[in-house]
Amino acid sequence: MEARMSQWHLIWNSACDEVSEVPDYVLQRRLLQWENSLRGATGIRSSSNAHSGPILKTETDVRKFAYEQKSEFQRLIEDVKRRNLEAKIAQEKSRRSEEENVQNTEGENQIMDNAEDQKRASSIANARKEEAAEFHSHSPALEATPLEETRISTRPRSKS
Repeated sequence: MEARMSQWHLIWNSACDEVSEVPDYVLQRRLLQWENSLRGATGIRSSSNAHSGPILKTETDVRKFAYEQKSEFQRLIEDVKRRNLEAKIAQEKSRRSEEENVQNTEGENQIMDNAEDQKRASSIANARKEEAAEFHSHSPALEATPLEETRISTRPRSKS
């Protein structure tokens, strides 16, 4: 009986979510089909004593039940909407925090890249200074030659 009631809740709630209104007799038929599928799955055959019709005998009974349970259905629907909203908010927060982490990581990487670039530049400059100092220390001193020795003679040609 509890399983049947749970199934009725499920059928009723799914009918509430449908775009067009579903008549009560359709819901009763769905419940009856579910009960018949259980009988077939368990191997129980319906006998003349078994109840083969809907438990809620009249449309008035169905309407009365729906009216009595309306607040419960509304509460369940509101709970689902609230949980969906909370899940969306949690997803948005996690997405934002991931974006911030990526941005922070990129910023830290840029800072590290700048620091590494500065270290590389200073090490290259130091290496060049050392190379220049080493070159000058090993090369013989260049002696200046007098200017006259390095000039090309510019005598006028004789006319022949």
